[in-house]
Amino acid sequence: MPIALAAVPAAIGLYQTISGGIKANQARKALEKQTPPSYTPSKAISDYYQTALNRYQAGPYNSLQYQTAKKGIGNALATGISTLNSKKLGGNVGALVQQTSNNLENAAAGAEKTQNANLANLGRAAGMKAGDDKYAYGVNAMFPYQQQRQLDVARLSGANQVENAGISNLGSGANSIGQMMLAQKYYGQNNNV
Repeated sequence: MPIALAAVPAAIGLYQTISGGIKANQARKALEKQTPPSYTPSKAISDYYQTALNRYQAGPYNSLQYQTAKKGIGNALATGISTLNSKKLGGNVGALVQQTSNNLENAAAGAEKTQNANLANLGRAAGMKAGDDKYAYGVNAMFPYQQQRQLDVARLSGANQVENAGISNLGSGANSIGQMMLAQKYYGQNNNV
C-alpha cells in the first residue's frame, strides 16, 4: 500500500508533464506562426506626393494662372498697338512692349509663388496624413498584435511551468517509490513502513 501512495505524486507528475508539454508545444507553435502586421503605405500620401511632383514638373508657366495672365497681357498689347496706330503714335510701341514684358515677368513671378505655396500646402497635408496613418496603424494593428503576443508568451510560460512541475513531481514520486522498495527489501514485506 505505501508504494501505491508514493506512486500518486509520480502519476500526477506524469500527467502534468504530458499536459504541460502539450500546452507548451501549442503555445510555442502559436508564437512561431504569429507574423507581425505589415504597414501598407497610404494611398493619400502617395497621391499627394504624385500631385506635388506633377505640379513641380509641369512648371509655373503651364499653370492656368500664368496662361490667363499671359492671354490678358497679349490682348492688352494688341489693343494698345491698335490704339497707338490709329492715333498715329507708333513711336510709343516700344514703351508699350516694355510694359507688356514687365507684366509678363510679374505674372510669371506670381505663378511661381503660387506653385511654391501649393507645393508647401501639399507637403504639410501629406505630413499630417502620415502622422494620422501612423497613429491608426499603431492603434489598429500593433496594439492588438502586441497584446496577443503577450498572451501567447504568458500561455507558453505557464505551460512550461506546469511541465517543469510535472517533471519534478515525477522525479519525486519515482524517488519515493525507490525508497519504499528499498525499505521493504531491507525491513521485509510484512513490516508496514
